[in-house]
Amino acid sequence: MPMYRWLPCVLLLLAPFAQAGGLRSIVIDPSPAGHERQFSGWRYDAPVPEQQQVDLELGDDIAGATLRLLPAQADGGQYRVSVQFETSMALSGEGPHLDFVDWKHCRSEWRPARNSRGLEFALPVPAEHESTCFPPTTTDEIVAETQRVLVRNGMVADGAHWLDLARSVRVPGELPTYVGISKVRVRIEQRHGDAWRVIHTIDFLPPMGC
Repeated sequence: MPMYRWLPCVLLLLAPFAQAGGLRSIVIDPSPAGHERQFSGWRYDAPVPEQQQVDLELGDDIAGATLRLLPAQADGGQYRVSVQFETSMALSGEGPHLDFVDWKHCRSEWRPARNSRGLEFALPVPAEHESTCFPPTTTDEIVAETQRVLVRNGMVADGAHWLDLARSVRVPGELPTYVGISKVRVRIEQRHGDAWRVIHTIDFLPPMGC
């Protein structure tokens, strides 16, 4: 039988599976007044992509915030949410800084978000080691990465100053460098039978500094 005759049947079989994870909206509520960590809020309505990146504003912190899932259907099934923290290094010039976000990272284990009620999930707060971890590196590697970042950002004319700073670094996180969280990856899964399937992954990108 020609292949095209099978195509409608295949699509019919795949359609329920593809639609099973449909969400009407993903919402992260604004932090209540006086909360230790402040977040201005975020919402994404259908169609929700499987993967996306969201740039956060300076001062926004989604750790500890409440994420809500709004299924497209009344009985949307079972969901779970987990979070992974990723760190990067930056080189500080006492105000201006170079962010090495495309270089080495530490990535935490996946941390489950606490299901508070219904489809509301409290996003975990990173432990200190998850905020400050960075892979071993050498001064020469830091200098080489500084050169790459300067070229990429069109800052070669200011290179001598930044390279002098880089040559003074012995350990990542030691001044004039600092390490911080550069990505908060939120993973949303839906249960299908006895297995969990990832349906959405959102990378929230906080700025590395002021």
